[in-house]
Amino acid sequence: MKKIILLLISVLTLVSCGKEKKEELPTTVEEKDNFSIALEVIYPKNDSIVLVYKKNGYWDYDHPISLKVTGQELAQKLRIDIPEGDYLENFQLTISTNKEQKEIKYQDVSVLYNDKLMFDGSNQKHSGYFNANSGIKWNDINKSLELNFDGEYPPGFSGNEQLEAVLNQ
Repeated sequence: MKKIILLLISVLTLVSCGKEKKEELPTTVEEKDNFSIALEVIYPKNDSIVLVYKKNGYWDYDHPISLKVTGQELAQKLRIDIPEGDYLENFQLTISTNKEQKEIKYQDVSVLYNDKLMFDGSNQKHSGYFNANSGIKWNDINKSLELNFDGEYPPGFSGNEQLEAVLNQ
């Protein structure tokens, strides 16, 4: 009886160890939409930027994205990430909430899709794709934005139909 049990255990061990492992099929990973707004700006004073974006045909005012900006005299690169999976159809920026800020420079406003350039707004190429509100006035001499907090508060701009056409190709 002991020999039969020992033989049975040996056979089961050999059979279970001898099975070939099944090759795992590669799983396909569905790439989600990942949008980012890339900015190159000069903010002399500390401030904050607030972004609201359009998705599924509607502006999502319930979920604004805020970004603090440390004031400095040199250009700085900033990036605002849109929540993963949301398809960016358009966006608007509140460019300042600091009433002491008088003038800022926006040298680049570009859009990245999955870390690839989708809209190139470098070297002021972005200017024709946005409409400014009454809180912003263009200073042609300094190539900067003059901020007016007495008008529509706070100063900002939003993408126009041209930007929307680029983003929805």
